[in-house]
Amino acid sequence: MQTTTDHLFQSESSLTNELLGSVMPGWETVRIVSASPQGDLYLIRNIRKNTPSESLLQFTRVTMRELSDRFEGAFPDPVGLTDLFKDAPNLVPLQDCHIIRNREECLCFLQMKNMPALQSILPACEAGTVPESEVFKAALDICRALIFCHDAGVIHMGISPASIFIDPSGNYRLGYFDLLGKALISGNSIPKRGSISYVAPEQFSGRDCSSAVDVYSLGLVLYQLLNRGRVPFLPSAPLQYSTADIDNANYRRLHGGFLPAIPDADINLQGIIRKCCAIRPEDRYSSARELYRALLSCLRPDLPDHKRLLSSYPETLPQPSVLPEVPVYLKKTGTSQDIFPEDTEDNIDEMDLVPDSTGAGEYEAEAPESRIHAAPFVIAAAGLLLIIAGVAVFMVKKPPIQNCRPVLSGLSRSLSHNTIGNISDTGNRALQVIDETSIEIPDPVLKRAVLTALGISGNEVRVSDTRNVKELLLGNSDDAPDPQEAIVSLAGLESFPHLKKLSLCRMNISDTADLSALSRLQRLRTLDLHGNSLSSTDAVKGLRKLTWLDLSRNRISDLSSLQELTELKSLALYENEITDLSGLASLTGLQELYLDSNSITDITPLSNLRELETLRLDNNLVSDISPLRSNTSLGSLTLTGNQITDLSSLGEFSSVQELWLDNNPIGAFPDLSGMTDLLYLNLGNTRISDLSGLADLQSLEELVLSDNYIWDITPLGQLTGLVYLDLENNSISDLMPLAGLDSLETLYLGRNRISDIAALRGLTKLTTIALQDNWISLIDPLALLTDIQSLDLSGNSISSLTALNNYKNLTWLNVGSNSISDLAPLEGCTELETLQAYSNSITDLTPLRNMLKLKYLVLNRNSVSDLSALKNHQNLERLYIEYNNVTDVSVLTELKGLKKVYLAGNILSDTTVLESFPETTDVYTLPQ
Repeated sequence: MQTTTDHLFQSESSLTNELLGSVMPGWETVRIVSASPQGDLYLIRNIRKNTPSESLLQFTRVTMRELSDRFEGAFPDPVGLTDLFKDAPNLVPLQDCHIIRNREECLCFLQMKNMPALQSILPACEAGTVPESEVFKAALDICRALIFCHDAGVIHMGISPASIFIDPSGNYRLGYFDLLGKALISGNSIPKRGSISYVAPEQFSGRDCSSAVDVYSLGLVLYQLLNRGRVPFLPSAPLQYSTADIDNANYRRLHGGFLPAIPDADINLQGIIRKCCAIRPEDRYSSARELYRALLSCLRPDLPDHKRLLSSYPETLPQPSVLPEVPVYLKKTGTSQDIFPEDTEDNIDEMDLVPDSTGAGEYEAEAPESRIHAAPFVIAAAGLLLIIAGVAVFMVKKPPIQNCRPVLSGLSRSLSHNTIGNISDTGNRALQVIDETSIEIPDPVLKRAVLTALGISGNEVRVSDTRNVKELLLGNSDDAPDPQEAIVSLAGLESFPHLKKLSLCRMNISDTADLSALSRLQRLRTLDLHGNSLSSTDAVKGLRKLTWLDLSRNRISDLSSLQELTELKSLALYENEITDLSGLASLTGLQELYLDSNSITDITPLSNLRELETLRLDNNLVSDISPLRSNTSLGSLTLTGNQITDLSSLGEFSSVQELWLDNNPIGAFPDLSGMTDLLYLNLGNTRISDLSGLADLQSLEELVLSDNYIWDITPLGQLTGLVYLDLENNSISDLMPLAGLDSLETLYLGRNRISDIAALRGLTKLTTIALQDNWISLIDPLALLTDIQSLDLSGNSISSLTALNNYKNLTWLNVGSNSISDLAPLEGCTELETLQAYSNSITDLTPLRNMLKLKYLVLNRNSVSDLSALKNHQNLERLYIEYNNVTDVSVLTELKGLKKVYLAGNILSDTTVLESFPETTDVYTLPQ
């Protein structure tokens, strides 16, 4: 229902009983459950019933100015929304929806069906108590919810732990909806200082959003569930963190920081999460359905929890049989009268002009474009008929024209494929006939891909199936097997005239195929052809409206056909056979260019690309970078693995914030005095020894100098803002210049000549230190660094670990290849999950008896004989006990979580005990 009762808008921004009672008589608020950018969630109660019933209500309030900017004429239909989400899988079901508005504001009341004992996962998530098997289940359940939403044309836009609930049956359900696009209105997507954000980078920056934002946010939630309640880049639990830590974590994530590994979490699940959270939407899973399949593929039938999940979730979910219609826009067709005088030519093109079948120069309504940044919300059949009858109110930004006749074309399949007509208050034909003509797609591989992408169970694609298709994802994912069949023709794709996004990646397409159909798709904005066998760019010649193009991982050498694509903003050409860049000289609007892994020597044609913000040239043959001096917008520049020796022009690159120069034969430290905004610098393996040029880089936060000839690190003492420093594999012995770097959190010093580590005594913010393969015998200066979570001391001459007896936060420790005989100082390290103590003189494991969180234990080549201290280690997954004095392993047979145990080099008194291990445990008695 919709009303326009102005007095309701006089209340405060929060939901009062008076306001609720005016819209939903008999209901009152009990308490606020949670708040989010999508609206506040309240527990409400019906006081008119004999037995008061409770329900959840999401309340959202926005101004009409904001709303009109979002929807530009379309408006969510509450009847259609309620019907659509009444019994949707793994969603908190909707019971009712009320939308009211006046000239100034719009209020939305979204009532969710009463579900007793429905609980938010937020407390368990923040406490870090969700087991890995439950993370898998939550991921699969929320994927099912997203598949339903996305198939219905709804982008959730607000996935976070606060929007996920668990019902009494143990099923996870997704709540909250960004019904009014509030997450993208007035900067609400930008996290408040000190608040954890789950938004995708494109959502944060206000760019066009697709369903990829939901995949990103879900990946981030899964990371937090696996990582003991901590989002990427926050200090690991149980360390405390500040609002500044949160701000830093948000910044690093939104600016493309590589997600840190989660200690001992399933490696395949971590890979899935990293792909979900890729900085570029096109690098993520293409859909929630693809993510669902990826999750199932990494479940292991040999694990009981995984086996239960595999039996509960089908491998494939059905494609939607009913595709709801999306909101309607008025568009100009067949007349020279200017309906929208402020629209640019490009905007008019985006309105997809369709000729009126009457030929009378009337107006038709058609599905909106992807320029709606929030969800293209569903209008069900009832709502559409109300709109036709003039009952629903449209927020049209421009004044209507006399005799403007709305016509609904390509009506939802929920009205079936029958011919519909004679529905109009004026007697005119209001609904067009749906075209049943079949489309000819001669290539069988392409046809199968199209049928799958459209969710068609039959063997025919009709014109009506293509009418409003703006996105067609036909390609194979990068982790799928190489395709065995090749596409020889793209004929038939020209029948999708409204396509804006097309993916044909990894489909074994070569230049011999008939690719002429591409030239007919003149509305294409995004095209993905990566991973094929193309040697030229002729296939994309003439697609002048492309803004995003991926031709990476082909065999391309000739770029001349790209010269006309002057609208391009992002271009990927990595892993090809390119030597000549002259074809790129005219692409002056490019902002992102990926040219890594080619055979490029001359980059002069790039000097015209003044708007470039990101440039990757790693693994080429470039020696002269002076042509880039004019690229004053560059923020991220990657030159890894080239032939660069002369860096004299780098001082003019004042805008660069991230610079990779590793694996170049530079020799002398470059003059970077003009790069005052540089935050990240990688000079690993560049043959440098003198660091005197570092003094001017006061903004540096992350510095990599590994694999060089450095012995004097005095200049580092001035870089007090460093939080990450990698000096591995140099010739450093004196660490005193590091004594004042009290912001350091991560420090890599392995493979140097260090014997004295006293300079590290005051670096109390350190959480990760690597000191492996040095000359260290005393580690007393580490005693006060009790925030350490990861410590590598392997390959030294350490005999005592007394300095570690207060390391309560330690989760990862390697003390292998030392002279240690006593593990007693580690008794208090009860948070340890990984311990490597191989090649020492250890006999007694008693100090390990309370380390019940241990998952990975390496004790090879010691003198251990008694394993009884491990009898309660039910979390232990891998045990390496090779070449010790063990005779009895019966205590290990009771460790149900043990997946692999390595016993080579021991003499067992009773080998029959090996048969007592659970079926899920792999036992290795021979050297591996």
